[in-house]
Amino acid sequence: MYLLFKFESATQLQHMTDLGRFMEYVIAYAPADVESLIDIGKLDAVVLTEDVAKALPYLYVGWKGTVKLKVGSVSHALKLHTDIYSSLEDVNQPDSVAIYTINDTETANTVALGKAILRKKLEMYYIEKFEQLSLSVDVLESATWEQQKAEAVAYTADASATVPMLDALATARGITTSAMVALVNTAVSSYNTAITTLLAGRQTVEKEIKALATIASINKILHTRFGTTMSETQKTVEGVSDPATINL
Repeated sequence: MYLLFKFESATQLQHMTDLGRFMEYVIAYAPADVESLIDIGKLDAVVLTEDVAKALPYLYVGWKGTVKLKVGSVSHALKLHTDIYSSLEDVNQPDSVAIYTINDTETANTVALGKAILRKKLEMYYIEKFEQLSLSVDVLESATWEQQKAEAVAYTADASATVPMLDALATARGITTSAMVALVNTAVSSYNTAITTLLAGRQTVEKEIKALATIASINKILHTRFGTTMSETQKTVEGVSDPATINL
């Protein structure tokens, strides 16, 4: 079983082999005899196919469709690609490297891996944004919020409705029940608007991720959306002059 998850500590990798990292994410392998010991839910992990997991060495550096391998290395002989140069544009010793062209299947697997990582990053970003909406709400307020909303709905539909909680809160604030209902309705409307904005923003980026088809496009969206800089060479090719930014 091959897994992708956010790396937080070495204890997460118990029973597994670390196959490599990309930014804050790790790709790990768990043999069949220990799969039952792995808590995928606790890791918040994505299960990958073997081919997608092993496409990691092409991610980012393979945007041109080729990679450079150290001549004479095990990876060169077996095409395992563990000795890919990290900065392809800066290799100045042509006799020491071999050019390997990434085939269509390998490209598709690399793009699938990139998309999986981007979706995890996007998910984490919006979970944090969602949690921020509730930071100012204390435990007591949170515990009574559903009742407040229900009573506000009932009162809005019929001003003679029984609303004991809102009556009590209105009295405590020295305002009318009608004014208290208005406050609750305004808060609900503001919250719903904020949630809608978050959802729309996330879906916009999800649509862009779904459309990605090349390793170069993975790098470009990392630069324009996720704040991870493309190489200077790719920036020139893509006509991108703006610095990397988070635009989610």
